[in-house]
Amino acid sequence: METIKDELIAIIDKERIRLHMDQRAFSKFLGIGESYYSMLKSGARKPSLLLLSTLMQKLPQFTPEITVFIKRLGGDGKSKET
Repeated sequence: METIKDELIAIIDKERIRLHMDQRAFSKFLGIGESYYSMLKSGARKPSLLLLSTLMQKLPQFTPEITVFIKRLGGDGKSKET
C-alpha cells in the first residue's frame, strides 16, 4: 500500500524526469545531497520540514500535495499514517 509520503516522492520524481534532470542535477536544484534524495526515494528517510518548505518554493504546483503530507505529521514529527 502506497503511503502519502510515497505518493509525494513519486510525484516529485516524475517532475525530475519531466525536467530532464538526473538525480544529481535535481538534488542540486533542491539544495540537498544526492544521497539524501536517494534515501528519500528508497524510503530510508522522510522529507524534513525544511525540504518540504523548499519544495513548495521551487515546485509550487505541488503545494497541495506537500500540505497534505505536512498535515499528516504529528507533533513529534512522526507520520500519523499507518
